[in-house]
Amino acid sequence: IVEEIARIHGYASLPCESIRGAVPAVHAPESFAWERSAKHFLSARGFHECMSYSLVSEIVIKKSGFTVSDCIRVHNPLSAEFEYLRPSILPSLLQNCADNEPKRDEIRFFELGTAYRKKSRVDLPTEELFLWGAISKKEQRETLFREARGAFEALLEECLGVNKYSLEPMTADHEQWEKTSTLECVVEGDRVGRV
Repeated sequence: IVEEIARIHGYASLPCESIRGAVPAVHAPESFAWERSAKHFLSARGFHECMSYSLVSEIVIKKSGFTVSDCIRVHNPLSAEFEYLRPSILPSLLQNCADNEPKRDEIRFFELGTAYRKKSRVDLPTEELFLWGAISKKEQRETLFREARGAFEALLEECLGVNKYSLEPMTADHEQWEKTSTLECVVEGDRVGRV
């Protein structure tokens, strides 16, 4: 309605004044700072960022070692490919690697995104932010673990400023991880990552 009144009255007859005062400074939350820093850090080291949908198919969930009963099903999915909220970024990242492996000799991907975990039937799911990375090569596969560990430690120390941590052999069994070749990162008693 205001636009119609201005049009009838005439735009030229409206008073014209410049905006006075300073533009307010916008302060992004601190969590955005570490996210941006981590993204720039990994990109500078040859990783490519993936941005996947938060919805995945039952097939992708099963392939990545998760059980469908632990996942949250959408009541009205657009298709079977977007039927469940992902319980981890791992299914999406593995799918991206599988899709790109035939086209490239080396893959360096990372994704910073949200995963969803069931709490109970009535509560809303827990949304957690995760950073995952993946390295895949057709040749020199024996160096993959060292490269992944080096990238992980550099991210902790140089980018995030975490210097007091330890890498310990994995204690729990997880279907997605080889217990004998997986290290868990422990910071102040909390297990915060895996290599």
